[in-house]
Amino acid sequence: CFSLFFMILVLSFPTIEATALEVDTESGFKSLIENFVLGRIPDPVGDVVNTVRAAPQAIKAGTLMWLKRKMSDAVMDGDMVRLDRYQAFYSCLATGDCADLQKLQLSRANNSQETGSDLIGSWLGCDGRIITFSLENGEYVGRYTSLGSLGRYGFSLNEIGYRCYMDPDGKCKGEVKWRWTDGRQKWKPNIISVSGDHYTDTGSDACSKNMRRK
Repeated sequence: CFSLFFMILVLSFPTIEATALEVDTESGFKSLIENFVLGRIPDPVGDVVNTVRAAPQAIKAGTLMWLKRKMSDAVMDGDMVRLDRYQAFYSCLATGDCADLQKLQLSRANNSQETGSDLIGSWLGCDGRIITFSLENGEYVGRYTSLGSLGRYGFSLNEIGYRCYMDPDGKCKGEVKWRWTDGRQKWKPNIISVSGDHYTDTGSDACSKNMRRK
């Protein structure tokens, strides 16, 4: 009887602590792939390529069908970056061609550390607001340490307004909190990029979309 046991540390959603997954089960193996694709595995990434190559035969068929659905979902969402990552796993698992997955693994190991350290610190918006980013339990969190004009919308000091995970491409993908004067609030999709002392994102208002390092 063939048995194989791998323990890989992955980080799930922000309200859940890091946990060990048994990736010789189909559900554990899918969780490994999903966490890697969405950038939730904290550094160091570990040897994902060899883990995929050594996957038990019993879980491959179901995982390949699942990957096809994931690729289709990515196409429907217009997310070509996510599609490329699922395709890299599919190719490695189905044909043994792991070149693309190897590149993703190296990119994840290099870029996440560099960009993550660049994001950490305080950023100044056009109205005097300051958002301070730190790494908390594997997630990048931005807190309002000065409100500027945001107080009128109901934001408070040290409130979390940003949360994201570093992607293999070096961008921090997650959400930004919006509030309205009538009390409504909503988390909206957001992608953060940092170049030197310049911060940009895709989901904030005009005053936070382009910030400079404080």
